[in-house]
Amino acid sequence: MDVGSDLRKRFCVIHNPNAGTRGRLLFRNTVRELQRAGCHISIVDTTQHERGERIAKDAALSGQFDAIVAAGGDGTLHDVLRGIAGSNIPLGLIPSGTANIFSREIDLPTTPVALAEVLMRGPTFKVPVSVCNGHPFAFVVGVGFDAAAVQIFEKYQARRFGTFGIIATALATLWIHNEKPISIRTPQEEWVAHWVIVTRIQRFAGGLKLTPHADIKQPTFHVVSFQQRGRLRLALQLARMLFAIHGQSRNLRISVCQEVILEGSGSLPVQIDGELIGKLPLQLKFLTLQVPIITG
Repeated sequence: MDVGSDLRKRFCVIHNPNAGTRGRLLFRNTVRELQRAGCHISIVDTTQHERGERIAKDAALSGQFDAIVAAGGDGTLHDVLRGIAGSNIPLGLIPSGTANIFSREIDLPTTPVALAEVLMRGPTFKVPVSVCNGHPFAFVVGVGFDAAAVQIFEKYQARRFGTFGIIATALATLWIHNEKPISIRTPQEEWVAHWVIVTRIQRFAGGLKLTPHADIKQPTFHVVSFQQRGRLRLALQLARMLFAIHGQSRNLRISVCQEVILEGSGSLPVQIDGELIGKLPLQLKFLTLQVPIITG
């Protein structure tokens, strides 16, 4: 972990305004604390993936900022990371989105005063850059059930209903999702499953610890595959995840690798960092690049 010798005072903040009340308050109050500390802040609001990426890239190349900040959820993080990959500028977070899984993973504070202090003075750690079909992503790719759940969640704007919306989405997906086989290939082995999560961190939806040995600082993927079909088996596996029952089972397989290829029907839903982008086939691997992430 690296500790910067200079105080960060110049921030480009890429903000997704589609946040709930708590997220908006955290964003506004954190920005206010930074301004009180004499920081220069340039804020750009956007909900468009390509625009967020482009703004982050231009800001990183400008030399006018000490850090680029993603203010939103994991999708905003995804866009900013894609934009700054290959530069040495630190990436900061104001976790004002719905899930904020990555910010939980690195134990960011959730109060404006503490978060502003982290952005100005917090140490950084370097994260190896992973790519999916050549495009950088932050931490997770899902094919099958979880991507179908994201589809339903977004279609019906279920974030408005909080925890109830998440539960209702899971139940609806369990009922209507059409499972299809997914071929998984690593340099060491090949197998077939009906739901695949390729992750670099321990936490999954709702902060559940799905892969307790994963480490974002390492160039490794944890390939979590659910191999048996059927709503009952899927419901049982979801219950295991909910109650943090880890490890292999007849239905669950976890493999660790540095490269993986996923193939199957192009109609299968795909989520990358919680956003519905991409489709099969997918090739995931690591580059030699690293991105500095500001942490507490």
